[in-house]
Amino acid sequence: MDGQEMWNHEGLSQEQVLRQNLAFFFKGDPDAIEFFMTLWRITQTWDDLIDKDTECADQDINDAFRMALIELPVNRFYAINQHILTPLILNMILEWQDANVLEQDSEHDRHMAWMLRAGILEIIPMCAYIIGGADWAREQGPEMRRIYQEKLEDFMKEMETCHQSE
Repeated sequence: MDGQEMWNHEGLSQEQVLRQNLAFFFKGDPDAIEFFMTLWRITQTWDDLIDKDTECADQDINDAFRMALIELPVNRFYAINQHILTPLILNMILEWQDANVLEQDSEHDRHMAWMLRAGILEIIPMCAYIIGGADWAREQGPEMRRIYQEKLEDFMKEMETCHQSE
């Protein structure tokens, strides 16, 4: 599958496209797909709560906490591989927190923030590695990286707009 095929999904939501691509990268493993999608939903709500760019309904917050405290820990893929995945999740959190600080400063710092905000996507290659081995992860590596669709220019414009309104 090449980048062109992977991202041409007219009429599908970002989450549906992500789920389809994960199904390919994770060789259809439903527990791995659900692990990542649960983590994705938790982090999206967390980000919305911190940056306040999207209002979170009480139910969205309740869902995120339920997923974090109940669904993620009992997910079979996570339970079996948590010794590998937990350090990656911690690193993802640390990168995201750093990005939230760096995006407030210089243009160079904002460039770093843009890169760090995508830390969650670093978990995808590790899941592919766990499922398909080193050759599979290496073969699919570039396509897994293409999941990050936000352009640096768009991020920089958003940051400029945010800082002008302060």
